[in-house]
Amino acid sequence: MSPFAFDALLHQYGRSVIYVKRNLQFRCSCYVERSGEATLNCYKCLGTGYVTELIKWNVRSRQGNIPLSMPNAFEFTSMGHFGNEAHIYYSAPSLTPAIGDYVLEVQWDKERPMRIMQKMIISFVDPKMFEQNELLFYQSYARKMVVNEGDDHILQRY
Repeated sequence: MSPFAFDALLHQYGRSVIYVKRNLQFRCSCYVERSGEATLNCYKCLGTGYVTELIKWNVRSRQGNIPLSMPNAFEFTSMGHFGNEAHIYYSAPSLTPAIGDYVLEVQWDKERPMRIMQKMIISFVDPKMFEQNELLFYQSYARKMVVNEGDDHILQRY
């Protein structure tokens, strides 16, 4: 399979989500330098503390569990650690997913996102290579986050 064939496959069988890409060079106006925290329900950054860009992302996905052996992919609790229910996204190499960025599963009204159904945070990115070390696609593991009241306001920027 070539990268072009994978793009065609996504175009035919994929679906659209919103990718929230953080710009790690610029802090959001909600970020408080003194405490090192951002406002949890900020409508500009979704609590990441960084300036964000909303990108329509064509993906194929499936639900699964994140193996506990993957770094950054599990949560710690007072009872130890556990694997979360996860989504595994398959995407073209035109957009490079990054750990800590968000994927928003949204309800669409034609070409306009209307409501956030699920919010996922990317925990692990696995680039899949083709012959001669050519990048074919990305396989990204993302775990569920709580959709906060007011998160839908970020969709107005799309």
